[in-house]
Amino acid sequence: QDYLTLRTLLAKIVGLTLCLSSGLPMGKAGPMVHISSILADQYSRLFSRFEPSFLSESRRLESLAAAGAVGVASTFAAPVGGVLYSIEVTTMYFTVRNYWRGFFASCCGAIAVRMLRQWATKTEVTVKAYYQTKF
Repeated sequence: QDYLTLRTLLAKIVGLTLCLSSGLPMGKAGPMVHISSILADQYSRLFSRFEPSFLSESRRLESLAAAGAVGVASTFAAPVGGVLYSIEVTTMYFTVRNYWRGFFASCCGAIAVRMLRQWATKTEVTVKAYYQTKF
């Protein structure tokens, strides 16, 4: 699983930064989901040293499902859309208890992006959420 390593995370962040700064037309949802999945996997590996329950495969799959929801919610500022994306992608092993975990994680991701946008001195394209809702 070389696609969830720290080396891949570094390459993804550098590549995404260079692509966005050059003005290339590219989507952000895929890279954001991949980055959040890498971070979730790395956190699971780190926490497994302190808590053995993080070694189980089901816990790892639950964290990857929540990470997919966070990636979409951070891109579009839509927590419910993140959960629906998570259900769609992880339909084979999605359990009912993941609904609230994914929703809470995606709300935290959407709030973090919204706060980052408010605290930034100027609103840049990289901080702006696509199709922002005004509810």
